[in-house]
Amino acid sequence: MNSVGILSPNRNQLPALKRLLAQRPWAFFDPDPVLPLGDEALLSRLLAPQTQEAHQGFLAVQGEVIAWFSISVRYKDRLGILHLMTDRNASKQTLSRGLGALLSHSFNDLALHKCTMNLPASERPLLDLLRDLGFHREAIFREELRRGDSFEDVYAYGLLAEQWRS
Repeated sequence: MNSVGILSPNRNQLPALKRLLAQRPWAFFDPDPVLPLGDEALLSRLLAPQTQEAHQGFLAVQGEVIAWFSISVRYKDRLGILHLMTDRNASKQTLSRGLGALLSHSFNDLALHKCTMNLPASERPLLDLLRDLGFHREAIFREELRRGDSFEDVYAYGLLAEQWRS
């Protein structure tokens, strides 16, 4: 049976998180200021308890951790801002199943109205995956992300709960 699950963050997942961190550059669904930190500082931040309404953990498909995620929730309008660090070796089908489980959790269990993600323009396979899952591009942030000596655009994608359920 092909199982997909969401695991709570704890020190037992450190080996899986370290494996994800070793895949520099990471496949991040959201440019995040934690990227320049060293591994230990990043591990501490990713596993730290949250003081706002936030949910974080790991996505696992068939017992294999394929991603770390964080969902920041704005209380007033139930908007979820998703951050996802994926395993670059995971297949598109596996990532699709894992992200699908995360979206089901977001819309069904957390009762979110909308989920958003920002993605660098260079992450073509992940952009395609978001579109396949029903996300729509809502904005382009021109030259938002510095990579080496150049800048690249970042795309903002959104998905409404009603679109996910249809």
